Amino acid sequence: MSIAQPVYIGTDGGATTSKIAGVWGSGVPVSTGLLQWPTSAQEGPQAVVRGWVAAISAYLEQNQLSWDQVQGVGVAIPGPRRSYGVLERGPNLPESFVGFDVYTSYGGALAERAGRAVPLVVGNDGNLGGVAEA
Repeated sequence: MSIAQPVYIGTDGGATTSKIAGVWGSGVPVSTGLLQWPTSAQEGPQAVVRGWVAAISAYLEQNQLSWDQVQGVGVAIPGPRRSYGVLERGPNLPESFVGFDVYTSYGGALAERAGRAVPLVVGNDGNLGGVAEA
């Protein structure tokens, strides 16, 4: 019986389109393709979170992976934040996102879908993009 490799998922939460990708525990990309998914920001923050979780499920399925393999998720969010994972007024997001706690909401949705807590890291998209390029 083989043990499934751990995978880490990145979510780029753009204002109009979100992107999902994964890396193995070694840091090697799962695939060279990104899954693009409508962000649906006009439907509110909870709809965005639901969409991110659905997009991860689709990405896992496309790559013959399971939620059991997901050992962590990172999300890059646009614009400034009030505190860790809590959005401030951003240039491309509706007013309903001001004060929204991405960390708590997304973390809860991931745990519900995976059936266990999934470590989550939240950061500014510009900062995390720089880290990814380093």
